[in-house]
Amino acid sequence: MSTGILSDIFSEEKRGLVMSLFNWGIYGGYGIAFPVGRYVPQLNTWNLVSAGGTSPSVNTVAHLHRT
Repeated sequence: MSTGILSDIFSEEKRGLVMSLFNWGIYGGYGIAFPVGRYVPQLNTWNLVSAGGTSPSVNTVAHLHRT
């Protein structure tokens, strides 16, 4: 569903970049899950962790949509 939304939002010339960034998020998430996840229980601040994970992706999509 999200790939359909992204393809509707972005023009044809930007669609390849957007889809590649979206799909690389899977591998990036796996790559940082274990190193970051090791320290999350010690912080005990899930709101901060949730905001930190959401902000980069939302900002990237907003920036690509403006240009």
